[in-house]
Amino acid sequence: LRQHAGENVFLHCASGNRTGGPIIAHLILDHGFAEEDAVQMATRGGLRSSEILGWGLDCAQRHRGP
Repeated sequence: LRQHAGENVFLHCASGNRTGGPIIAHLILDHGFAEEDAVQMATRGGLRSSEILGWGLDCAQRHRGP
């Protein structure tokens, strides 16, 4: 997503579930969302899996600066 900043990017999942993890990380890292707000946005987009939710939060935590 960072490589295409300022461009339209399309992430696809028929249910929206599998796009939730990357969206959480993107919102937190690149748009300054609070974790709770990023999770809420991803959930509204179709995220249902606790594993994917956890992946997104873990990814954001691992890539967040000091």
